[in-house]
Amino acid sequence: MAFEFKLPELGEGLAEGEIVKWDVKPGDEIKEDDTLLEVQSDKSVEEIPSPVSGKILKILVPEGETASVGDLLVEIDDGSGAPAQSVAPAGSTATPATPASAAAKSVYQFKLPELGEGLAEGEIVKWDVKPGDEIKEDDTLLEVQSDKSVEEIPSPVTGTVIKILVPEGETASVGEALVDIDAPGHNDTPSCR
Repeated sequence: MAFEFKLPELGEGLAEGEIVKWDVKPGDEIKEDDTLLEVQSDKSVEEIPSPVSGKILKILVPEGETASVGDLLVEIDDGSGAPAQSVAPAGSTATPATPASAAAKSVYQFKLPELGEGLAEGEIVKWDVKPGDEIKEDDTLLEVQSDKSVEEIPSPVTGTVIKILVPEGETASVGEALVDIDAPGHNDTPSCR
């Protein structure tokens, strides 16, 4: 089976990047940490290393196209014979991807709490976490602005941030899911990845 490599996180607030150049083509052998491709974001051009050694099977996003963080970029035969799985390169700021079988994995879905009497929504001003971050109960998750004030919202659980569902600058309603957190002992909602 193939190892599926997804576009890792490129930096805070960067959701996509343009594929500038592939350093490999289907059929090529690649070693772990060899450069796979170059990606251009708003801030810079980054060389993305391969997290595994193996043979390039299929390039899924051609040069000149834009890919979003988490998009599948390339399939690599890593010789494991194991079912296809996706992981981000070690040591990068990448989102830890989960095996495809984890699509039904339960997560704790944090919803926008009441902001005050008569307040039905708030604007997400700033996230203090990103996917892959470990968070402890009572650490600040995000800042929300209502008609009256800007409030820091603490995390009700300890766990790992999986996915931010409402980006900065958008408005969320009270009760709307904001973020998926892998919080053992609190996971009850199937992840809607």
